[in-house]
Amino acid sequence: MSKNQIHRDLVLQGGGTLGAYEAGVLKILCKNLAEQEKENGQENKMLFDIVAGTSIGATNGAILVSQFLVC
Repeated sequence: MSKNQIHRDLVLQGGGTLGAYEAGVLKILCKNLAEQEKENGQENKMLFDIVAGTSIGATNGAILVSQFLVC
């Protein structure tokens, strides 16, 4: 990774119904980041370098990452 490249990490917390809020925020966040990456000519790459979470946050993180692995 070069010095000018952005490094993004995503850490999601657990907490039952909080997962529904996380899912909504992730949807908008990923959409906005994907648009920025496309404008910068860096589309079709992972938006986050590290994704971690506990409980429902781990589940949301796994779903998020799996969307990038499906071709």
